[in-house]
Amino acid sequence: MKLSQRSGTIEQSHIRSMTRACNVMNGINMAQGVCDLEVPRAVIEGAYGAMNEGINIYTPTEGLPRLRQAIADKMKRFYEVDIVPEQVLVSDGATGAFYTACMALLNPLDEVILFEPYYGYHRSTLTSLGAVPTYVRLEAPEWKLDMDALEAVVTSKTRAMVICNPANPSG
Repeated sequence: MKLSQRSGTIEQSHIRSMTRACNVMNGINMAQGVCDLEVPRAVIEGAYGAMNEGINIYTPTEGLPRLRQAIADKMKRFYEVDIVPEQVLVSDGATGAFYTACMALLNPLDEVILFEPYYGYHRSTLTSLGAVPTYVRLEAPEWKLDMDALEAVVTSKTRAMVICNPANPSG
């Protein structure tokens, strides 16, 4: 079987590499959202009850209406932001949302600014889609943005910049 041209851009996540190293050492994994606690009985029973009621099909692409309403309500309570459920898109996590947004917005050779240190998945996603990451280094300990450094990387091909706050992996 012949692999795609972009298959060479796929790489193992550093988080997963750290998980493997942790497992070899029988360590405690603090590298990603891995939980070794038992699933609470209420969650198991709730899932079982929902399946018994026939709630076992794919959800709408944008998310369940009740969940979208709850998110809109929370935005109002927590942040005083008025949105309607139709403005809410539920994703399968930040990774899926980032990939989907990049697929929808970027073309091959579009430039995207990443602030260093950056989350490795952001760079690998961009390169796998043919986008070109450009970098602006943020220096410890303040991690302040140098506007001259930012302006220096902006070109006519710049399509986006990734703002990850709090910055991952620096906190």
